[in-house]
Amino acid sequence: MRSAARTQKLPRKLLPTLRQFSDLDILVATWDYHFRVAELLASHGWRLTSDYGWGKTFMDVTGRIRLDVHERVADREIPVSINFNRIWKRCLVISLLGASVRTFAPSDLLIILCVQLAKDAAPNKNGIPDRIPLIKVCDIAELLTSRQHIDWKWVFREAGRLGILRIVYVGIRTACDLLRIDVPKEVLQKKEATQSLDSLVTHVGECVLGRIGRGYSHPELLEERRYYSEMLERAWDRVHMRHVYWVTPNVLDYSFLRLPRRLFPLYYLVRPIRIVCKYMRREWAPPSS
Repeated sequence: MRSAARTQKLPRKLLPTLRQFSDLDILVATWDYHFRVAELLASHGWRLTSDYGWGKTFMDVTGRIRLDVHERVADREIPVSINFNRIWKRCLVISLLGASVRTFAPSDLLIILCVQLAKDAAPNKNGIPDRIPLIKVCDIAELLTSRQHIDWKWVFREAGRLGILRIVYVGIRTACDLLRIDVPKEVLQKKEATQSLDSLVTHVGECVLGRIGRGYSHPELLEERRYYSEMLERAWDRVHMRHVYWVTPNVLDYSFLRLPRRLFPLYYLVRPIRIVCKYMRREWAPPSS
């Protein structure tokens, strides 16, 4: 808490220098992610080092700068369909090293940070979540305490539209509980923010503090399906999470047929066609000798 008090006395332009990071994260439109980004970066000497579905990592020619390019703010298990064009229109333009750069509006950033926290608290294949860096909670706390322009009515309306109200409430309450900051009065007025979320808030907090496996408070949340059932509020999203492979386009569908940007939503129709073709080829393939 003493260090937090000291940072408030620093000039605002110096605060970013206190935030340690090891890469740059950029969100791009889905069509650009699959059909333009790799070629564009390769033409400037960047090389692809990893691809984990909803994000790709590139390294510059010096091997010192890592760039993470994302088409979504979370993997498919958290079905957050944030519209890129809507975010782009609400972006703020800031000055960074003499250049004008677009960044998320505070209200959008709050939602994204809470989604990222919920993603990181999910159990892995071994049933044990990775330890969450404290900085991810500090980012939410800093946003809540330093920004005066969060449009709370919009945040609640947008989170409700996306089906992630619980995720937003859990993120805010975790930051407030761990770092002892006041919960915004706009959040306290929402009954949903205090009902049946205690176990999730405790779970996320213990992931941050590294208490998983040592007297863990809610072992039932170490089961992946149970965790997402608790965190996701809409029945459709829970069904989508369980059957995400069958309904969501992936890189194989984009390689199967390249559609122009304006027809990109049609990949949800391309996917079942490609899967049918895939299994038909298997059935019709001649037996190997």
